[in-house]
Amino acid sequence: MAKKTQAVQIGSVQGIFYSINRGQGKTVALVSYYHPDNQGKTRRLIIDEEGRSRQYRAPNGKDDPEQLLFSFDYFHEVYALALADGELTTKALIQLYEDIRDGNFPYDCLLVDNAAMFQDDIRLLILEGGKAAAQQLAKAFRGVHAKYQGFLDFRFKLTDNVGIYGLVKAVIEELLRICQRRGVDVLVATEAKNVWKDYGTSNMKILGQTAKVLEPWMKYADFAYELSRTKGSREQGTAELIAIPWARTDTFNPKNSLPGLPPLFEMKWPSFWEHVLARKVTTDEQWKEIEVEKAESPELDGDPVQELQQAKDELIAAATLKGITKGRSDTVGMAVLIDLLKVDGLAPDDALEKKDECLAAVESWKPSTPPKAPPKSIITEVE
Repeated sequence: MAKKTQAVQIGSVQGIFYSINRGQGKTVALVSYYHPDNQGKTRRLIIDEEGRSRQYRAPNGKDDPEQLLFSFDYFHEVYALALADGELTTKALIQLYEDIRDGNFPYDCLLVDNAAMFQDDIRLLILEGGKAAAQQLAKAFRGVHAKYQGFLDFRFKLTDNVGIYGLVKAVIEELLRICQRRGVDVLVATEAKNVWKDYGTSNMKILGQTAKVLEPWMKYADFAYELSRTKGSREQGTAELIAIPWARTDTFNPKNSLPGLPPLFEMKWPSFWEHVLARKVTTDEQWKEIEVEKAESPELDGDPVQELQQAKDELIAAATLKGITKGRSDTVGMAVLIDLLKVDGLAPDDALEKKDECLAAVESWKPSTPPKAPPKSIITEVE
């Protein structure tokens, strides 16, 4: 007698798509998303930071997968009255959160392309709006003010990038939490970042690559997949481009809160949901199809330690020109530089491998009242 298949109930879904190279199908994966409970009538809202989705928007408001046209609305149009010249404001972000919290959000899913740029926009709201903006966000998003009350009421400084960075993460986490509670699916796209071991030493190696997102995104994600339109091996001369990208699980975060999802499959939403609804337990053979990256030593000209030291010198020189510090002997200024880098998940040891990102962080700095007393033991971090 055949075993009866149980009806599977699927709640809200949150997921991450990333790619090592551009043009791998992340945006299409987002705008074509649907939940099996509302297939053919999915109401989508996208926060499109890069403007890449416009060519996939259906003029008649109806999905036409064969022509890669899909129905979705833009955040910057729906919340236009709360924005400032199309840019994110605290008012618009709070209104989005409250609409979802209060059941006034008329969409089935929230799409973010991309997550890194969105979180940078939230940080800019605080840097440009100062303490008033920080207080406004913290009081609007449940639990954030209580968690950071001491910082907000007594220790708030625009130069305290660690505190501001914590606020940004808390706001994102609460937004994701309320989406999960209210049944709003969240899909985000982002790029990849290297995972290093012993960076800045003669033994440093690249262990592989993972999704470049802050911790709250990964915490609430049901899955994290790398998308690639390349099949085969470049090294062996068998590489070829394919129309439909393959989804490959993030080997550093092999999350799978949707039983049945394989670690490797052709990224089509019908295939995605077919796997989930079939609910077949993945096997060792399926996981062995994933090639886990072999740690590699980066190709550098000259001594890597010397290369890193030169990159640090260049970073400090840029910070000096910007007015952040007066040089290595300026303990207060160097502390500000270190905290500034931490906002973007960077450190002085990233000055070589992530040179452009470190210099961009320095360029984004705005002057404020520096701390009166220099912190202890910070010079060693940049030496």
